[in-house]
Amino acid sequence: MEKFPWILIVDDDHNMARSIADVLHTIGGYRNVKILNDPHEALDQIGSSKYDLVLLDVTMPGLTGFELLDSLDLIAMDTSFIIMTGDISTESAVQALRLGASDYIRKPFDPDELIARIAKALEQHELRDQHRQVALENQTLEIQLRQSQKMEAIGSLAGGVAHDFNNILSIIMGNAELAKEAMEHDHEAQDKLSKVEIASTRAKELINQLLTFSRKSDSRWEQLDLNSLVTECLLLIRSSAPSNIVIRHDTSEAPHFILGDAIQIHQIVLNLCTNAIQAMSQDGGLLIIKLESVSNPNLEQSELAPGQYLKLNVVDNGSGIPADISNRIFEPYFTTKEVGRGTGMGLAVVHGIVKAHGGEIRVESTPNVKTEFSVYLPLTDKTVTPSDEIIAEFAPPGNERILLIDDEDMILDVISKTLIKLGYRVDTYINSRSALAAFKNAPEEYDIVITDMTMPGMTGYKLSEEISRIRSNIPIILCSGYNEKFDQQTLLGVGIQRFLMKPVSRTELAKNIRELLDESLKERRRDKRFESTNGAFVNFLSNPNELGTLLDVSKSGLSVSYEARGQFFNEVDKLSIISDDIRVDQIPCRSVSKVDNFASEGLKASRYGIHFEYLTPSQSRQLSRLIENHSKEITH
Repeated sequence: MEKFPWILIVDDDHNMARSIADVLHTIGGYRNVKILNDPHEALDQIGSSKYDLVLLDVTMPGLTGFELLDSLDLIAMDTSFIIMTGDISTESAVQALRLGASDYIRKPFDPDELIARIAKALEQHELRDQHRQVALENQTLEIQLRQSQKMEAIGSLAGGVAHDFNNILSIIMGNAELAKEAMEHDHEAQDKLSKVEIASTRAKELINQLLTFSRKSDSRWEQLDLNSLVTECLLLIRSSAPSNIVIRHDTSEAPHFILGDAIQIHQIVLNLCTNAIQAMSQDGGLLIIKLESVSNPNLEQSELAPGQYLKLNVVDNGSGIPADISNRIFEPYFTTKEVGRGTGMGLAVVHGIVKAHGGEIRVESTPNVKTEFSVYLPLTDKTVTPSDEIIAEFAPPGNERILLIDDEDMILDVISKTLIKLGYRVDTYINSRSALAAFKNAPEEYDIVITDMTMPGMTGYKLSEEISRIRSNIPIILCSGYNEKFDQQTLLGVGIQRFLMKPVSRTELAKNIRELLDESLKERRRDKRFESTNGAFVNFLSNPNELGTLLDVSKSGLSVSYEARGQFFNEVDKLSIISDDIRVDQIPCRSVSKVDNFASEGLKASRYGIHFEYLTPSQSRQLSRLIENHSKEITH
């Protein structure tokens, strides 16, 4: 042990005390030694000062060493005691130990023995101190574990709330879009419905904050205008702040762009402002939020690189932060709030976010006068498209057949109406097992499947897996109110080409459907094409009395020519290919192109491009024979 402990000698005999101190200095090498001859003064000193060891005489006028020991709360003290006595009886030793002394020594004593007893007592003192430290750390870890479990439980709750709320938002957003579409462009309600869409988008962002908190959402960095973000946060804060708190927002009109995660920056502003409001909640006060750009901020012990920074100041005149804890406020789980007012994670989260964004956070506080948090974030000179307005985008239409599954009937209703208005034919199912049975009965009838994730009986993930086993080439879109943790390979493994987070806008859904269907067509067009060489014909189920001339064929489709007298089949149909020795019957198909006035053997005709939707193994074998026997590869 280092020989710098604080030692107090309490003895009414000044000469004896002086000689003990000399021994401690010269032989023991102890530097911090103090002498007191008055036991009453010693009692006050020991109770209020930090001593590692007290050498305490027993026989003193007015207050014996035993009485002094008995007057102290030794359990609450971190001090060891050695009793010095001239009594040679064992009763004195037993009494000293019973009262809490570490050791005793009889007068007169040998100097070497005294030093040895002191060294032993100090060693025991250090061991007890280490034991207390370990016990305190264990207690702290236990508290942190309980707090972590609470946070995890709250995170799970947040994820569940987010899922349910996203379903509600899907209904609100979908019906607002349908209502806007049903109205004239200049109808007075158009503007109001646009505001509903904007508010729903903001609500979706708040839900993303919940999902971030519950660790169900990944960070997404983009260019942000902090002016805009702070304004949005203050709209939320003002609605919940007590009326006796005045909020002032000082910022320039020019935008301040940073690179970061919008949800996390929201957390910074909300946490700092919420803490400030709580500090002023009893008597009210003034909350000031200020933004300004600064060059090369001169901060002590800072890792900031030279450059331009945005300084966000959050200032309040509340209760403030005591100086003795100001260096601990960013520690996880550290809080001075009463139970129910906070977890102690807010400022730790803020500190982590600021650091992750390449910034610094500082605090200055004068209790009951002012507390000022300053956040420095790197500025970027790039510009961004304003995020506070809904930009109308084209929702591409289609005419394909969709299998739609969701266990929420209102969501099912609004999505199906949206898709029908875009031109699609939609079969809806509220039960995933019923949907699977329908698909099994006619797998070739559907062009794409859209399914919810969380459904009773069978999840959307499992349903997708079962559907892909029946027909591997059908595109599947999985939707969820949770931000499920699936990697792309896992999704593709069960046939899911897209994962969409609810609520899904009309445009987003339409674009994803069209992209998948068009990609499917592109894949089919990559097959080699073969020109028919022996006058094979094509017959459609919808018009069995008319034959078209087979022009060319591939593994995924064909071209057929009809005399230009009109359409001879349905856009979605079944066809048969007929040659003199081979038939390929009842292939599910659809029309994808038409060229009028196509010259075929001197006749004016129309040429139709047809894609196969689904081939059975038997149809595939027959088609291969037909290509081999009655066609040649097109090389140009």
